[in-house]
Amino acid sequence: SAGEAMEAAEEMIKTFIEKKCIPILRLCAESVENTEKSENNEHRLDEFDFCSRSIWPALVNALVNQMSPAFSPGIPDVFHKSFKAGARIYRHILTETCM
Repeated sequence: SAGEAMEAAEEMIKTFIEKKCIPILRLCAESVENTEKSENNEHRLDEFDFCSRSIWPALVNALVNQMSPAFSPGIPDVFHKSFKAGARIYRHILTETCM
């Protein structure tokens, strides 16, 4: 069902974030830190909220375009299962990625 597909997608999304996104976030944080140290804070890089400006919009777009049946309120059980999986993904992004 669409709800089960959403739960499977949840695991794939978490794995992608951990393997592909978190290393980018760490690299950016190190780069900002090194730039601040070397330039004595004169030209501090603006902070870029990678989570809310890159990860989350791309994820929402993919879910809306590719898994819209999973969020159809016409099938309450599927909707509930999908909504819970989406909430877990969001919580994972907030707690594990956007530290």
